Amino acid sequence: MTIHKEGYATLTITILVLAGLNIIGDQFLTMYPFLRISILVVTIILFLIILQFFVILHAQSQKMKNM
Repeated sequence: MTIHKEGYATLTITILVLAGLNIIGDQFLTMYPFLRISILVVTIILFLIILQFFVILHAQSQKMKNM
């Protein structure tokens, strides 16, 4: 799996922001484990969607170069 070169900065920022959200959620929502797990699941899904965008973008650009 290769990632488009412009995607590295976006993915790095995304990882930092989502990790920050998870850390804040973990600190402030200790009494609500279901809500903490829900935030974790949503952030993982969001990251995978963003990651998929840059992988697909790279695959499409390679296809266009070969034409």
